[in-house]
Amino acid sequence: MSEENKTNQVEETNATNPSTDASKNNDIPYSRFQEVVSEKNTLKDQVAKMSERLNEIDAENKAKREERMKKNEEYTTLLAEKDAEIEKYKGTANKWNDYETSRRDALVNRLPENKQKFVSSMSLQDLEEFVDIESASLNKGTGMDSSRVGAKPQDSGEFGGYSSIEEFAMRDPKGCEAYLEGNTKGYIK
Repeated sequence: MSEENKTNQVEETNATNPSTDASKNNDIPYSRFQEVVSEKNTLKDQVAKMSERLNEIDAENKAKREERMKKNEEYTTLLAEKDAEIEKYKGTANKWNDYETSRRDALVNRLPENKQKFVSSMSLQDLEEFVDIESASLNKGTGMDSSRVGAKPQDSGEFGGYSSIEEFAMRDPKGCEAYLEGNTKGYIK
């Protein structure tokens, strides 16, 4: 067969095939259309019923919650007690904060100005220890005994730093003699 004959047969076959005719016209069988529409309407009804049921469940839950809250009125009393306790602790905390601030200020004021800037981030306990160390080093550096008012240098305290005049005379005779000359009247050599 020639090519023309084959082409004619293919064209005739295409013309007689009903599925290709339907695809060209975009026709949907009415039975299928009716089936899809009824399925859509059924699903729409189900969604409406479920929405109604969901609204009912929400309303029931809200009513149950309100009922539980009314039943548990004793919790409001407990809550009021806890609020009072919290206020009491807030007062204590405020008192402690005030004490800590005043104590910190007093300790910082005992330090020389050049060291005050270093203690701002220290805890109160560390600050107290630091001030004690600094005070001890300041007192030691001057040779003053700060436990007595009008104290003399430690090495020349009463009896030259010894507990009795006898011990002073035994351990430092020259110092004892100088002490006696300056502190006694009528001493004869």
